[in-house]
Parts: sequence; C-alpha cells; structure tokens
Amino acid sequence: MKLFYLEQYDSNHNGGIDAGDYYGGTIPFDVRLLNGTYNLKFFVKLDWRLTSPDANIMMMNNMNGDRRYGKVVKPKRFDYSKDLIIVNGLGAEKLVLADTAWCVPSCDPPSSDPGYIGTTGVVFYSTLAETFEGTVVLSNTVSPPTPQPLQIKLEGLGSLSAYGDSNEAIGYIGRWWNNETNANISDSQYESLKKTHDVLGYVIFDGFDTAGTSKTFALDSTYHVLWDSESNHADRPTPGNVVMSDGDYVAYFALTENISWWRGVFLSGNPLEFTISH
Repeated sequence: MKLFYLEQYDSNHNGGIDAGDYYGGTIPFDVRLLNGTYNLKFFVKLDWRLTSPDANIMMMNNMNGDRRYGKVVKPKRFDYSKDLIIVNGLGAEKLVLADTAWCVPSCDPPSSDPGYIGTTGVVFYSTLAETFEGTVVLSNTVSPPTPQPLQIKLEGLGSLSAYGDSNEAIGYIGRWWNNETNANISDSQYESLKKTHDVLGYVIFDGFDTAGTSKTFALDSTYHVLWDSESNHADRPTPGNVVMSDGDYVAYFALTENISWWRGVFLSGNPLEFTISH
C-alpha cells in the first residue's frame, strides 16, 4: 500500500480553481514480481473530505488517455478471485488470518490479536520450477506479541489424504507431525505409521521479517526453528543445499510464529498446486 499526494493542474491557466481543473500524481510501485505475464488491476482508496456532497472525484483510469476519463464515487473493494489474473506459469493464492489456534499449552487465535487484525496477504508462486519459489506480500506490517521473524512453511495434506506422495516428498526434506498423537516423529516412525495415522509432512525453509511487508523465497533450506543452535537437522541437508524431488505437489503455504507458541498466523485459503522438474 502506498501513500501519495495529488497535484492540482490549472487547465485554463488562469491561476484560479474552476471546473476544468483536475488533480494528478504518480504512485511509486516497487513490489518485486516474478518473471511472467500479468493482467493487473489497481484500486485506490481515496481518504479525503469533499467540499460539496455532489462533487465528483475524478481520477485517471486510462494510462494513455485523458486524466479526467473516469470518475469514482466510492472506493472499489478488491476481489482477489476476480481482479487478480496471473498466467504463464505463475499462481497466486490469498492468505487467510487464522481464526483458530494450535498452541502449547494454549493461546488465543491470531485473528483476535491486535498485532495481526485487519491484515491480508497473497502468495505468488511458480507453478513449474526446479524448486518451490515465489513472493509473499502482506497488506501491512504485523506485530507479533514477541518481536520475531515468522517462519515460512510448506505443509502437505497428510499421509492419509489423496496427496500422500506430495506430503511424503515434503516431509522427507523437512519434518513429520503425527496428527493422532500431536507430536513430531522420526523418519522410521513415519514409515511404520503413515498408512494408519494421519502424519503431516512439513518444512520450515525461510523467515519473514515483520519490519517489512514482502519476501521473495526459494525452498533450498530446512530448519527446526529459525536462526538458533537447533536450526539444522543432523539427517537433513545443510541450509542452501536442499533439493526438492521431481513431481507434482499440492500443499498449503503458511506463516507461523517462531517462538512463544509456534502459533500458525497466516495460511493459504486453498492448497497451492505446482510441479518440480529439474
């Protein structure tokens, strides 16, 4: 989101303010996007008082035409499912602020936390690449209850789901969570339980600095938690050396608190679908 100011243009060059005048300005756009073809629609929330209830708000909606081409009588709500169209090997999924919370021993859901309330986001990702890569963008900065980076995580749909192969490929570069016992388990325990227990494969592979609102990522690392002595797994590749197996993946994208309760904060509204091919 950008704050910008409009400059008055004196169309009649008479030094006064009259019906022929309009306001214009430039909005800086510095969000890094992946290579591809985009059909982008922009929206503007106008936050001012009009001098008259009948006054029209005139704004430019044609980049090459008359700046007074269109008028907006109220801010337009942005609809991710209709207004955001991405093609040519790119995907996007809205991030949902969690209204339930998994915590140890217990905690409130992030949707009731003042540091997160009102925040939305989008994850953009490559649908065909050598590893899972993309950019996550939040609508504004967030403030966890304890200052910390958020974990960037990819979660399978469980060993008993229709996407067990994808879940397994993720777990073997990351970790396993037994949903039946609410505990982490080893590779050997996973092999013995995967057909009878719903075991979740997940990987924490990067961190999101909450001082900003976006992060470009590529899955080449695996962590227990971020940036401490327990970060690296003895039986997993060192950071920067993880290689994802070729195949089709169906998984959720998540941002999770790194300390305190390891609380899940944002989750993609739907699973992401992508293919890894070397």
